[in-house]
Amino acid sequence: MLRWTVFRGAALTLAICGSLGGMGGIGGIGGGALWAQEEAPLERIEFESAGIPGPNTIYLRGIGEDDAGGLLRLEIWANEVTDLYGLGLTIQFPKQLFRFPKSRSSVFVEGSFLSEDGDQDSVLLVRQFGKEIIIGHTRVGETAGVSGSGLLMTLEFRGLEVAGKKLFRLRRTRAFDSSGAVAEGYSWLTGKAIVTIPE
Repeated sequence: MLRWTVFRGAALTLAICGSLGGMGGIGGIGGGALWAQEEAPLERIEFESAGIPGPNTIYLRGIGEDDAGGLLRLEIWANEVTDLYGLGLTIQFPKQLFRFPKSRSSVFVEGSFLSEDGDQDSVLLVRQFGKEIIIGHTRVGETAGVSGSGLLMTLEFRGLEVAGKKLFRLRRTRAFDSSGAVAEGYSWLTGKAIVTIPE
């Protein structure tokens, strides 16, 4: 008897078993079983960063689920910044692979970095227009900016169960210091989403 058993996202196992009907076995196989395993790709969502962040860098980091229809949690981080008071940016996301379910209350969550001193409020505004998400995030009041590294915000995207590799693009990027001036010398690192679906 020849039997194929396929597990989604697991190895493909070929089981060959049976008797040789009176021949008494061939080459030591006899009535035993022969097993062969071949690695198959897992269904998953991944995020590949564009590079390693240096000082004064705002960058994207993604955490995906093992499900092409699951969530990609896209994090926006600040790395070794000085006197960061606020920022504005636009994210272009691949609508071929993801949707931004703005009806859910948890679709974006503010990080603690801009309010990490404990007594300073900050404001996060997120608006979607087609495949663009416009973001503004700032401290409030006459106070210094924040220095160091930390999480600014998290956005959740839902996979559309379509395989592919697509960039998340950053546009109209601005960082501001506590004087209200545009902070110079900032770098902005994006990344690529990879959705794998085994055939």
